[in-house]
Amino acid sequence: TIEWLKNQYETPDERHSFIFILFRLENCGIVQNQLDCLKYHDWEKKILNLLTAKMPDCLFLSKWNESHYLACYDIQAQAENIVDKVFQKLINFEDGSVPILETYIWQSKKASLVKTVDTLDLISYSQDCFKDLNNLNIIVMHSEDDSLTESEKIFRMLYACIAPKTTLKLQNIYKGLCINTNSRVLKEKDGMLYLECQPAQAYAIKESRNVTILSDMFIRDIHASVKLVDIEKKFIVIDEFFYLDTSANSRQYTRVQTRVRTPIALKQERLQFQGDIIDISLKSLAFATRLPISELSYHKGVTFNFHLPDETLEEGFCSIKGTGEIVYTGILNSRENKIVIMMNLKDPYDSYLLRYMYMRQKELIEELKNISKSNC
Repeated sequence: TIEWLKNQYETPDERHSFIFILFRLENCGIVQNQLDCLKYHDWEKKILNLLTAKMPDCLFLSKWNESHYLACYDIQAQAENIVDKVFQKLINFEDGSVPILETYIWQSKKASLVKTVDTLDLISYSQDCFKDLNNLNIIVMHSEDDSLTESEKIFRMLYACIAPKTTLKLQNIYKGLCINTNSRVLKEKDGMLYLECQPAQAYAIKESRNVTILSDMFIRDIHASVKLVDIEKKFIVIDEFFYLDTSANSRQYTRVQTRVRTPIALKQERLQFQGDIIDISLKSLAFATRLPISELSYHKGVTFNFHLPDETLEEGFCSIKGTGEIVYTGILNSRENKIVIMMNLKDPYDSYLLRYMYMRQKELIEELKNISKSNC
């Protein structure tokens, strides 16, 4: 391995840019204790064959030391995609114990031979490489391990965001309004993660005691429980993770909760319902009712009417009337049921609602800003 690297550098001062992928075989010690010497070396050989088969375009692939394999690519390679393909192949590994790989991706960026070798050694031998490699923008990826819970796998993935200072997004729903701010993982302590958090987001989190974490690198949005919110120091402490089946980002239209209790009347043929609006968007609304809902029909026409505040009108409110269809019914709590309808509004009612939504969103954003300032 060293000889191949030396051949790339004609002089000690020569510098090159490569992408290095260092695979650490996490369970090599366990497997070594389970197998005799010949069977263990055969298992290692099969792992190297798998890597060779899934990484045909690499410039170089070999063992770096007892527990690490090193692959080298040119600087244009899509390293994370390459590693993902290796991980996918591991799922169907049938030649003994499934390898558990912790993978480090490093761009050398015009590094000298000495710098390259020293860095690779640092990654492979450091007990806690994140403390030593904060400025090297190393990407860490883990293969799936069936012995880990979903929460543990997510924890490891988020922990790997510390060194490269990966930008994440935090998301909460505050009175129906989606609040998103940038964040990053600051550190790990006592099995929990510390995340940067802006005051407005922190207040929304304080209300719910949980947060959704978003990033393009996640297969789905992540839910986390929040153990501590420090608005003044701008951080939160989180644990207990799981993937969400749905995302607030899939909402086509922003929803808001009304400022005051907002009664609504709904009719479907002979059935009549009264209730209070829970939240509303430009195309749908949800409301709570204490009446039984078993006779309501999905995707069947309804008519409805309600009032919203509107300071631009002389009366101080506007009437909203329209047609629609029911898309959801269910139990809200021990006393109330929930009904969601898709609305079809005609002029001028669609204009009234648009104006209300605009003003209500401004109110909620200003409310959050004022509350977060008063808590700083």
